[in-house]
Amino acid sequence: KENSSTRQRDSNCPTALLFHLPPTPRSPGASREQPRPHSRSDMAAFTKLEDSPMFRKQVNSLEQITDELKQRCSNLHKGCKKFMGSLDEGYAGDLLFADALEAFGAGRDDPVSVAIGGPVMSKFTTAFRELGTYKELLRSQVEHMLSERLTQFINEDLHDAKDCRQRLDRATMGYDQAREKFVSVRKGTRAEVVTGLEE
Repeated sequence: KENSSTRQRDSNCPTALLFHLPPTPRSPGASREQPRPHSRSDMAAFTKLEDSPMFRKQVNSLEQITDELKQRCSNLHKGCKKFMGSLDEGYAGDLLFADALEAFGAGRDDPVSVAIGGPVMSKFTTAFRELGTYKELLRSQVEHMLSERLTQFINEDLHDAKDCRQRLDRATMGYDQAREKFVSVRKGTRAEVVTGLEE
């Protein structure tokens, strides 16, 4: 009778009801759920990545981006070289044509030059020389502001990125060798030897 009253009292207690709740049933597909793969935004949340598959994946992705960027910069640099060459040819051609007009009669005061339109041709002579000057200025700007900077970016910045990957590979090789050496330590090895291998 005392046991029945105790059970009755416990059933009225919220704490007792809490501890006697049946377990929450799991959905049939809960055990088959797979973890969500890490995306690039997930990797961006880690400021200090250790050597892990996710870190290796990020390194490979950055290396591919570096190679693609290098190819694009190389193509643009080749285009700059061709464009600068065409500007040089245009500059020389404009000056040669202006000199030819001037030799033909532009800018001369003799009756023959005036009769064949020398004063009018002198305006064209001035215009072609100005065009040549602008082309030379444009060529100089393309060389200093674009071509030289692309060369520096390809030969120095992108090369440094390749060096970083090579240093990572060398450090990984040294780490693997040290790990294999540490794992191969036998159980009875002296403590100072184990400490040295750990360091």
